[in-house]
Order: sequence, then C-alpha cells, then structure tokens
Amino acid sequence: MGIQSLETVGSDEPIRADICLIGSGPAGLAIATELKNEKIRLVIIESGGLEIQARSDALSEIESIGMPRVMDQTKVRNRVFGGTSHTWKGRCAMFDSTDFEFRPWVPLSGWPINLDQLSPFVPRACSFLGIEPHCQGIEIWPHLGRPRPEPDLDGQTLSPFFWQYSRDVKNPLDYMRFGPRFLRLQQDNCRILYNATVTHVDTNQEGTVIQGVEIADQANRRLKVVSPLVVLCAGGIENPRLLLASQRVVPAGVGNECDLVGRYLMDHPRCTIAHFDLKKTKNLSELRDRYGSFRFCKRAGAIVQGVALSENVQRKEALLNCAAWLTEIRSADDPWDRLKLFVLKPGPEGRHLKDLFSALRQPRTLVEGCRRRIFEGRGLLHQLDGLVLDAMVEQTPDANSRVSLAERRDRFGVPISRIDWRIGDKERRSIARLAFLIAEEFPNLGLPAPYLVRWVKERDYKAAEFYDPAHPSGTTRMSESPSEGVVDPKSQVHGVSGLYIAGSSVFPTNGHANPTMMIVLLAIRLAEHLRHQSRKSAGACLSSVSRTLAEAER
Repeated sequence: MGIQSLETVGSDEPIRADICLIGSGPAGLAIATELKNEKIRLVIIESGGLEIQARSDALSEIESIGMPRVMDQTKVRNRVFGGTSHTWKGRCAMFDSTDFEFRPWVPLSGWPINLDQLSPFVPRACSFLGIEPHCQGIEIWPHLGRPRPEPDLDGQTLSPFFWQYSRDVKNPLDYMRFGPRFLRLQQDNCRILYNATVTHVDTNQEGTVIQGVEIADQANRRLKVVSPLVVLCAGGIENPRLLLASQRVVPAGVGNECDLVGRYLMDHPRCTIAHFDLKKTKNLSELRDRYGSFRFCKRAGAIVQGVALSENVQRKEALLNCAAWLTEIRSADDPWDRLKLFVLKPGPEGRHLKDLFSALRQPRTLVEGCRRRIFEGRGLLHQLDGLVLDAMVEQTPDANSRVSLAERRDRFGVPISRIDWRIGDKERRSIARLAFLIAEEFPNLGLPAPYLVRWVKERDYKAAEFYDPAHPSGTTRMSESPSEGVVDPKSQVHGVSGLYIAGSSVFPTNGHANPTMMIVLLAIRLAEHLRHQSRKSAGACLSSVSRTLAEAER
C-alpha cells in the first residue's frame, strides 16, 4: 500500500486507476477494505491529511440560509484520513424494515431495494464496525445473558430500540477510528493520496461516461486521475457539491439533467423532549439501568436502549419514525470521566495527576461501578447534574430542502455549499406524540414519568428547538427512474456510466437511526458490484488488446 501527500508526487502525468474512491470516511474505507488484495488498481483521494488541519477544514465552509446548521462543521465534516470517524461517537443501528417501504403519508417514500437484499451483507458490515450482527431488537436479551425486563413495552404504541457503539479493538476505551485501522492493513493494491482535493468530476463530451477527476494539492497544482470507475464517498453535502460544481461539459452539473442533485436534503432533527428531577424523582436508578449503557461482550462494547414510536402508531396517525433515549448531563467532577481523561489524555504533569486524584476521592463510586460492570454486566452510574430525554426523527423528503452552490468560492475556485435545510410540521407532531406516549407508558413499567418541555406540553410546534446532529442525507437519492432521483439501485448515477455514489446522500428516506450502519452496508454491497464491473472492464480491455495483436499479425 502506497500512501503520500499529493505535493510529493513529482510527475504531472495522469494518475491511473481501475477504481478511484473520493473520500476516506466509513463509506470509502468500507469499499477499499472489501476490495483489498484484488487485482484492481485502487486509488483513494482524501482532501485532508493524516491529522486534522485548519487549512483543510476551511474547505468545508457552508452558507446556511434555512434552518440553522448549528453543529460546528469542523467537528462533523472531517477532512482527514478516516473522515467523520475521526470525531464520531460510534453509535450504530439498523434501519427498520418499514423505512424501506412506500408509506402513503410520506411523499416519495419507498426504496428501490429492501432489507432482504441487504441482509447478506450485514455480518460483513458489523465486522467492519466492530459490533454484533444480532443485537438490533428484543432478540438482544439472550446475548446479554439477562432476562427481558418485565413489564416491558408491548410494541403497540412504543417499541424498544437498541444502539450499539463501535469500538476500536486496539483501544477499547475509544470509538472506532477507521483511518488508523485501515493504515494497519496490508493492502498491496491500494494507493492513498492525501492533501488532494477534487476540483472537478470529468466525463466525456456528452457527459454520459466518467473519465476521472481533477485534483489539486495544497499549492493548487492540478493533476488528473484517470479511471473508468469513480465513486464519490464524500458525504451528504460534498457529494452533491462536487456534481453541481463540475460544469465544464454539463452546465447544470454532472448527473443533474433532471435538476435533482442536491435536493431532498434530510437530517435527523434532534431536540430535548423531557427531563427528570434528580432530587424529587424516585426510581431513577432503575430508569438508568434500563435505558443507560452497559457492556455485554468485548466485541459489541456498549449498548444503549431507547424507545421508538411503534409502526402501529405511525400508520394509524400518519406519523414519522422517531426514537428517544436518556442523555446524562455529567458533573464536572464525575470520577469515571476524570479517570478516563487521566488514561486517554495525559497532559502537563499537574493536570495529569489532578484528574487521577479527583477520581480517587470517590472510591465508593469506583468500587460500585466495577462491581456493576464485572459481575452484573451493567453500565457505570456517573455523577450527574441533569437527566433528560432526547429524541431524533426522520424527515419527509422535500425538494425545496436542498444543497446548492453559493456565489462565494473556496481557495481552489469551487463554489461553497449553500444549505437550505427545512423541517416540516409532520416532524414536529411525530416527536411530540412520542413524548406524550413516553409520559403515559413509563409509569406502567414502574418507571418515573418525565416532565415534558414546554413546547411539547403546550403543543406549540413552532417553538420546537431543533438542531442538526450532522447526518445530512438524501441529496443524491436512489431511485428506479432518473425523474425521481440521482442514482439507480446499484448506486450508479443515472445516465453517467462508471460514476457511483456511496454514503447517506443516496438514502431515499432516512429513518431515525444513526446513518453509519446503513452507509457501510450499502458500501459493501456496492463493493461487490464494483468487483464484478472491474473484472468485466479488465476482460474487455484484454479482448481489445488481443484483437489488436491479431490484426497486427495479419
């Protein structure tokens, strides 16, 4: 495996590859891992370096004109080898089967593929993520070695939902960092070019066949990457931006014949829906035990249980898929956080020891935590300043919620992204309904009822305070027809042979689950297709050479 900064490539000759991957986040590295040691020349193009650089992060600047994008772009759109896995929190979950179905109350719902078609790739996706493949629903309890709680949610109004946390096998105290892990692989067929920013997607003169991409180094020297197969793996904002900005042949942008590139931007509107009074509420420990994190085996790491709006209620009341979970607001002197800081981030000697001494001043909490984790498989009970219910909801596809190009340009002359993110009334009603049902159902489980926030309690939907968890999706949506989306069911851009897209931008709808599991699943499925396409291309090339030699002999 060769890895180098683009500045160190001395020749200006085109870089040739059988498959070119644009972006080294979970999607790009999942594809590259699947294709390791194949007889395929693989090139990975990464805009950032091996470490975070302010100069690279500046290229992720956006112009927001819709609902505020409050998340710091440099923390959630990482231009670094490994992509967003550099700062993510490892949270993974499968989509529900209903997320793939056509639902009459959700315009443009229904994927052109279903969960059964993805199921064969689940074990490989879970292996890549370092999680267990059979821990997505109530079947999780036998794996935990614990009985299912009684009473439990019946699934008629609310359903249990579980998230797993991807952990780095080399460092169990940290979340999975795909970049460093990939660099440890022995992958002879892969070349990595970092500090290499794509400035144009190149096609033939008709805009119907991919030819490669143009890339720029930090000094703005331009080189060509020539490849018959190119995969954009740059995320839900950058994928449409690259297509829209590639206007040398097609003025509207590559793959944008139907003006759909960048449209249908979705995220997961998130907000706090309720809170618990730490001083007055009884049974808090039972609540935290059931809906807190706990470990059941080294491979799966931590699991958190939440509460989802049932399919039954969604259908009856024409609502969207959404889920809620407990969020612990930890005290500054929580001993477990101090101990973790001491282990993971030793600073100057005084600060280093201060963290350790702060933790050791609470020995009973440490001993009790060890007992719970080792003997009961339960999570640690942290010292808290607050305990709230947070929730996320899927979005209805809206053509006016979109990524387009701003007038302002980055230092390479590429227009920055203009984001007009919109949240509809159905998202607000769905998440409020979830909150009311939780307040009704928790006492039936012997758990305390939460205090609903004002906008939920008063049904003042316009006052809902949402923010984005930086899960942009839908901007190059998958469809059978080019009149309804940007890529076909195999993730190839409609009308552009050899150009593929991986990542959440291809989601037709986005469910409520964190997107990384589905991103990796689709990437592995795409890798299987690319493997066959590359072999076909190699066979066609060999046949062409054979015909040329035969004609020469005659």
